[in-house]
Amino acid sequence: MKKLLKRALRLEYSDSAYVFTLFGRKLEKSSIRVANKFIRKQNDELKRKIESLETRPIEYAEKIERRGASIVPTTQAQKEVPQDFLRMEEQIKALSKEHAALDEALVGLGKRLDSFFVTQTSQMRMAYQQRHEDKLGKLHYKVKNGNKIRVFFINTSVSKFPEKSVYEAMLGSSLFEPHIFVLAQNGNRSETARSNFHVFRERGYNAILGYDDEDNIIRLEEHGPDLVFYNELPSSGPYRTDLLNYKYLTCHMHYGVGSINKDTYHVEAIKKTQAWIYFIGNTDILNRMLASKYTSYNGVYLGYPKLDAYAQDIENDSLPEKLSGKPYVIYAPHWSIGISNNLATFHLHYRYFFSLMEQHPDIGFVFKPHSVLEDRILKIEKTADLNIGVTHAEYMKYFEDWNNMPNGHCVTDGEFVSLFKNARCLITDSGSFVSEWLPSGNPCIYIVNPELGEAGLYRKFRPHAQRCLDTYYLAETQDEIQSLFEKVVIDGIDGKKGDRIKLSEELFPNLGHAGEDIVDYITKKIRGGVLMMVIGYTSGVYDLFHIGHLALLRNAKALCDKLIVGVTVDELVSYKGKAAVIPYPDRAEIVRNIKYVDAVVPQHDMDKLAMCQKLGASVMFVGDDWYGTEKWAEYERQLAEAGIRIVYFPYTKGVSSTMLSDLLQGHLVTESRL
Repeated sequence: MKKLLKRALRLEYSDSAYVFTLFGRKLEKSSIRVANKFIRKQNDELKRKIESLETRPIEYAEKIERRGASIVPTTQAQKEVPQDFLRMEEQIKALSKEHAALDEALVGLGKRLDSFFVTQTSQMRMAYQQRHEDKLGKLHYKVKNGNKIRVFFINTSVSKFPEKSVYEAMLGSSLFEPHIFVLAQNGNRSETARSNFHVFRERGYNAILGYDDEDNIIRLEEHGPDLVFYNELPSSGPYRTDLLNYKYLTCHMHYGVGSINKDTYHVEAIKKTQAWIYFIGNTDILNRMLASKYTSYNGVYLGYPKLDAYAQDIENDSLPEKLSGKPYVIYAPHWSIGISNNLATFHLHYRYFFSLMEQHPDIGFVFKPHSVLEDRILKIEKTADLNIGVTHAEYMKYFEDWNNMPNGHCVTDGEFVSLFKNARCLITDSGSFVSEWLPSGNPCIYIVNPELGEAGLYRKFRPHAQRCLDTYYLAETQDEIQSLFEKVVIDGIDGKKGDRIKLSEELFPNLGHAGEDIVDYITKKIRGGVLMMVIGYTSGVYDLFHIGHLALLRNAKALCDKLIVGVTVDELVSYKGKAAVIPYPDRAEIVRNIKYVDAVVPQHDMDKLAMCQKLGASVMFVGDDWYGTEKWAEYERQLAEAGIRIVYFPYTKGVSSTMLSDLLQGHLVTESRL
């Protein structure tokens, strides 16, 4: 709904002034009173429902679980409010046709929508993390009793298995029993899953098919997993993201390094935020998560295991005999023709590359299209929304003809590292390969979609991927591609090789060990080793203890092993020009007896860094009312330099110690006058 309103309501520059538009229509102010009256009535009703949202959905979740329900619970208010928003949006649409004057009213509504969704999402995330901590505790005792951890890697595509080196490291551990649970990405396409299942089995993996003989989907609980890894999940059914994360202790890993500059996909998506641990592929995304108010608690960067194979001494056995002894190049076109990031150029150059292969019979040409390219061409053909000059039948014929060329070969296998290591050059317009090709050290000719241009292309990528592009050779036209091909591939002139090697060492410092490091990290978390103990710290006056204090302490405890609370001494409160109603010893005793608190220390000054270092805290918790302030921006800088995270929690509106104190003082004044 929030996205819908943002798309509908825009602030645009027109006629030397900024104006609001709704669904593309300019809004006037002639009928603002009518609009305001309508919105005010709706807002009053929504306000009551928003304020009635339960702040502890986990309690409701446990009630439903005891009843044996297999759904992720939400309160009745949480179910109703989005529907109200949708109904309101339809009413606004209708009203805007008669009264084009909703700008001021909609701005207020938009702010309320933003507040509701952020608060609801943060509460749900905390609920998932609290539940993950409970599951982790159970695993700790299971291991302590000498039992193995059953780990299931949910897989929907052979080409998307970034956890390979994690699986292999677990095979070599006495603690884990890893399995690959094979499903289909879309609906009940079990034939695809069966094909992938047989590929995994042929490669020696301990694979389990997620469908029975009658093509019915098998529920994961029938196999009793303790820990579940996933990257892509089926879009519906029992393996929906929220259901999976609610029921199991989960780890998420994106199938690519994360080169595309899209926070909604790599940072904010629920498949990232609801997981117990989100193993991030690069430091750019880690920094984005740490900069966010609500997504900094579960992101861990230990390298990207998909690329570990670069450090292994492996031979490329995927090439046919006809390419044996020949240098070869790879043509790897993306799928996004006219959609998404719009990187794809296959429809513009596919004939040219076939001709290039014919012109150079002494060079092998490997065609490695994105796994979704065929489906994208088929969809375009069915919907007739674009004229790209190639039909699905022509694409299949192209694939067949390429494979039949004496120096041509087609690859659809997802394990590409051995192919990359020995290639003379990569020619691509891919998103993920921008980063994943770099450790090969070999040159890349990157094809720029003319609809984007070079500047538009760079905006599509994150900073680390932009730096990768700087070490490649960019071409937009076929003449430019031809010139670079002759220079780089034929003549072997590559002036950027040193830059690529240096950048690869910087971006992938633990290449070859990421899988082992991830398994080691999980092992220590499960065993509860001291080395992995997370000590959290938060501080405050805690005068007139209220529900907001309790919510922050509860959420903080869910994200650390030991929670230490600094209670401000009376002298420091007085120094700030205030006076606590309750003296320090009593306030400290109240906080000490909260079940989420492991220890209480006095806060004599405002030096957060010194206190965290003294206590050995690696994370500090604070209410988000301080987020973005100059004071806490400086704290963030100081703590970050020391490797200490700050996690912001939603500020509990409508209640504060100051408000309670003011009410109490007013009551006492009234009493004294009677």
